[in-house]
Amino acid sequence: MYESIRVVTPVMHSDHKAVVSYAGHLQPTVKVTTKKLYRAVTPAQHALFLQYISTLDFDVSHHSSTDAQSLFDHFYETALQFLNSFYPERTVTVTSRDPDYMTAGIKAMLRRKNRLMHAGRVEEAGALARHWQGYRQLQQNTLESY
Repeated sequence: MYESIRVVTPVMHSDHKAVVSYAGHLQPTVKVTTKKLYRAVTPAQHALFLQYISTLDFDVSHHSSTDAQSLFDHFYETALQFLNSFYPERTVTVTSRDPDYMTAGIKAMLRRKNRLMHAGRVEEAGALARHWQGYRQLQQNTLESY
């Protein structure tokens, strides 16, 4: 029926996208790259965080100020330091040619799977592939509901 179907992001700010269908051959569009930040979360990171946090004393009585705003600011600064040290931000490039469901986390997971496969660690890569199939199933269910 249609040879080419594309989802196009509008030039103006909008929450919607356009679906363009062609019966003939479609000229390639310009590839737009975007660097996205994400935080990788692993059980090992959780274990290190919980081990470290269990050694801390959160008693505010020894703090110099009793003002609620300054105590909250101190808590927020400490929480941000923990977040950045145990769960650092990573950057992944997502392009306009990637499917809409391709997030920075999914792309990083696929890259990790490919590295494992090339290194011969097939069982670990298989476990990631099974995890990835859950994302694919969710995407297919979402498309079928429209």
